Amino acid sequence: MDRLEAVVQPYDWGSRYVIAELQGRQTPSPGPEAELWVGAHPAAPALLEREEGLTTLHRVITADAPGELGPRCQERFGDRLPFLLKILAVEKALSIQVHPTREQAAEGYAREEAAGIALRDATRNYKDDWPKPEILMALTAFEALAGFRPAQESARLLALLEVPELDEVVQLLRDGGQDGRDGRLEALTRLLHWPDAQRQQLTADVEWRCGELVDGEGLDAEDHATFAAGVRIARQYPRDMGLVCALLLQHVTLQPGEAVYLAAGGLHCYLQGTGVELLANSDNVVRAGLTSKHIDVDELLRLLDPAVEVPRLQPVPVAPGVMRYETPAPEFELDRCLVDGECVVPGDGGPRLLLCLAGDLVLVDDDGEELHLSRGDTAYAGAADGGLRLCGRGDVVVGSMGA
Repeated sequence: MDRLEAVVQPYDWGSRYVIAELQGRQTPSPGPEAELWVGAHPAAPALLEREEGLTTLHRVITADAPGELGPRCQERFGDRLPFLLKILAVEKALSIQVHPTREQAAEGYAREEAAGIALRDATRNYKDDWPKPEILMALTAFEALAGFRPAQESARLLALLEVPELDEVVQLLRDGGQDGRDGRLEALTRLLHWPDAQRQQLTADVEWRCGELVDGEGLDAEDHATFAAGVRIARQYPRDMGLVCALLLQHVTLQPGEAVYLAAGGLHCYLQGTGVELLANSDNVVRAGLTSKHIDVDELLRLLDPAVEVPRLQPVPVAPGVMRYETPAPEFELDRCLVDGECVVPGDGGPRLLLCLAGDLVLVDDDGEELHLSRGDTAYAGAADGGLRLCGRGDVVVGSMGA
């Protein structure tokens, strides 16, 4: 077992309080802190102490993949830790985006390698050749856009704006796409390819009408939340067509403890809140708006599958003190241990990542080795560490390999 020093990612949509408070540092932090990476992705691997001194989890696993990952994990995923654990601290909306399948990631990575695009080049879409399914578990009320709305529902919302320039898009949603294609995909394509010279006026008109609808009467609570999100998005990203595209997506607010699962091809955008994210060990994100990062509309449209559903999940008890968020992802499994005395940590036989959200606990392996965990602490246990127990009182999330 090893205590980890996780890596803070200072993206501009992050909070100056959430991650710093979790780790017991002074607030506000000097700049926005958006994500806390707990894992072995080569772009930002966690640090740990071994006999040879300070090293990274990526180097440790590369040096002894059979011992660290175990035979079952290595057989399925090679010499790579298959999952990455994060804290997300979302203070403003972060990119309308989609993630690739395994095959799409491998093809895209090879294509950009062949083109000579450096891994750290801002225009690069594929940082690795892995897919990026993910689950987001809310720690606070967490607002997101996740998956397409039904076409008629999106048509109704766009019609409420009473912006004549959108009449054709509304009709496209009502009538469906040409040649049997999904009308929602065609509507999104139309919006994302809107002429540059007309974008400023359109987004200004949509922002104005969102504000009028929010300040007026007659909206139900769900529509009010949708248009209120539009007002915030417009203020955060002026003249961005993501404002209009957002009305094509399902607006959801997760309560603490609820989760959402995002498969490859599912369009989504996180709006605000704090959550735990567990994902395949990848940093492949293709974006279409609401971001200061690289946008690649055509690649996003190529990857997008409008039929992908984005289910909301409730945890299922699987053992005393252990709640599981069940997904079809083979790369990961997310468990939450609510410990009051003692709790067996899931994932025996494979690698595990742990993050303590609250409490004061001791992590104990089969040999009796102990590691103290308190709020904000992170840890790694390799396959050779065998069974683990948590003793004390606290709240710990555990990432392990999927079934």
